[in-house]
Amino acid sequence: MAAAQGTGTPDPYTMWALSLKPESRGQLLWIKQYPAPVDNATRYLRAIDPVNRVIIFLDKETFKYSGYSLDTGNHMWTTTPPANISDFSYFDPTHGSVFCTVAYGKLYNSGFAGVLYCYDTKNGDLLWAYGDDGETFGGLQTPWGNYPLFIANIADEKVFLFSGEHSPATPLYKGQKVRAVDAITGEELWTLLGSMGYPPRMWYPVAEGFIAYNNMYDGQIYCVGKGPSAVTVEAPKQAVKLGDSLVISGTVIDIASGTKQNVQAARFSNGVPAVSDESMAAWMEYVYMQKPRPTDTIGVPVTISVVDSNGNYRDIGTATSDADGFYSFNWKPDIEGKYTVYASFTGSESYWPSHAVTAFAVDPSPATPAPTEAPVQSAADMYFVPAIAGLFVLSIIVLVLVVIMMLKKRP
Repeated sequence: MAAAQGTGTPDPYTMWALSLKPESRGQLLWIKQYPAPVDNATRYLRAIDPVNRVIIFLDKETFKYSGYSLDTGNHMWTTTPPANISDFSYFDPTHGSVFCTVAYGKLYNSGFAGVLYCYDTKNGDLLWAYGDDGETFGGLQTPWGNYPLFIANIADEKVFLFSGEHSPATPLYKGQKVRAVDAITGEELWTLLGSMGYPPRMWYPVAEGFIAYNNMYDGQIYCVGKGPSAVTVEAPKQAVKLGDSLVISGTVIDIASGTKQNVQAARFSNGVPAVSDESMAAWMEYVYMQKPRPTDTIGVPVTISVVDSNGNYRDIGTATSDADGFYSFNWKPDIEGKYTVYASFTGSESYWPSHAVTAFAVDPSPATPAPTEAPVQSAADMYFVPAIAGLFVLSIIVLVLVVIMMLKKRP
């Protein structure tokens, strides 16, 4: 785009589309001329969405996106800038797809303002914004309040984000994180501490259900994904009597390869406990990043099932492991015989499922002795014997009184 000399009016610009199909031999599909953006704004080609077949431009100074049909070249929509958009969004278009990309029929934009915006590419509607409610607020760590927020990758209906700087000074901003946000709803799924560098050089890969990123805080590469778990279960080795209760107990342990590294193996000699998705971020920072042990850690649910001596399989209850990975369950068996016990963790967003098996036995209850009948008392036992005993006692009392009277009469 250029201004016509002497008029101050920007020249219009032309856009065309060519077919890349081999049989078309570069056929021209359409050609259009458009008026230049108002106020001589700088217009960038940002993305092409194959889902809704839209060519998307951004006018940098006004922060307005425009969509044009990929098939006809016709204008489809122009966005309205968010009401509370930061002035730092001016710098967002500088580095291509690290700030802006398309997926699932949506346009995603983030940048130095620390907010991720999601637009519908059908009509340009703003669907949601992540970061404008304080999720990326850094306080005095950054001059403008929010941490910079850049798109690293999109996969599995998740937008993966990171924070960094062109030439970060030492000490680095504290509290920067890598993040996963639901690409459909904008919900924050998880965060982990991580400071990364210059955005165009610091995308992190996503493959096979894992991401890997370089954490400048400690100079280590972290791999994040769903990991394996291991369940143990114990029950009494000696048979219990029918009617008595028993305790079934065990552990649920995280057995990802990282837990076998020297530092983690030394710190967690009994294994790293598996924890709930809600506790995962703070727990991983404690296990791998030297952060304090969380005080509100919740474990994972374990389903206790049995196959009884009649061959019937049934769930008898659930237990939740604690911050040590330990769980226990108290139960009173209802029939005699051998029981096979299954302790099952069905898995979560963080762990694959696992289970363990043990057994216990229930013996019959001791036989209750039959009550014995009291002997029938005769009439002599009921009347004459008590009467004779009473007369004997009375005779002794009379004899004692006579002796006392005789002693009193002696001079």
